Amino acid sequence: MRTVGVLLFIIGGIWALFAFNMNTSVSIESQYVGGINIPAHAVHNIGLMDEKRSHLIISALLIVVGVILFVFGKVTDKEMIDRGEMKKCPHCAEVVKTDAKICRYCGKELPQPVPKFKNKQEYEKWKLAKMK
Repeated sequence: MRTVGVLLFIIGGIWALFAFNMNTSVSIESQYVGGINIPAHAVHNIGLMDEKRSHLIISALLIVVGVILFVFGKVTDKEMIDRGEMKKCPHCAEVVKTDAKICRYCGKELPQPVPKFKNKQEYEKWKLAKMK
């Protein structure tokens, strides 16, 4: 849920930048009315102003929902396993801490992961150290 919250927050921020940069003015050409020259100028269009307001409301909603999901969202077991903070017990399939030696749910001993080695000499050193 936290990643969805961050994603919504970013989308809402981009949407807000788009909305703030919307132009709500319309150019009016110069006119002659009753023999008087009215120079060209820009006026604000109510329809464009409503559209800008709608975009700002949507972006604010996305930002608020994103913040709520980020703050109150639970980190899933899958995310914690992917980050290496947790692992699944091979006996009962419950999620336990990576450093655990015994599963807190079923009480069985957990296999310790074998570290990855760059070459055979490192493996031999590790194997000797483990035997001592």
